[in-house]
Amino acid sequence: MKKHLRVGDKYCSLGMAVLTAVTREMLVEIVERERSCTIELGCGRPSRPSAIVPNLAASADSTRLSFTLDEDILQGNTKFDLERIRAACDEARTDFAALRIEVRALEVASTDR
Repeated sequence: MKKHLRVGDKYCSLGMAVLTAVTREMLVEIVERERSCTIELGCGRPSRPSAIVPNLAASADSTRLSFTLDEDILQGNTKFDLERIRAACDEARTDFAALRIEVRALEVASTDR
């Protein structure tokens, strides 16, 4: 479903494989035209089967990534350099001007982001 391969490459270079490995839960929601797909991962593995289904909500093309870090793996080392992440997204916005790219951070308990 990768409509924009260069976008996927950009985010993979930001460490998607590592991020997937250190998350307790990850949810990826992809919408492309009339299709959508939800991918749910738990501890780096699919927690349920994914399938491409019709986009019944008729929402705009998008990819949304949400995750919760695994404290057991990271042992308290959960500090992100949010400004560095934002800078990388700013660069991606320049490279892919037609796409809307957002970073939203939610502070939870003792973790920074």
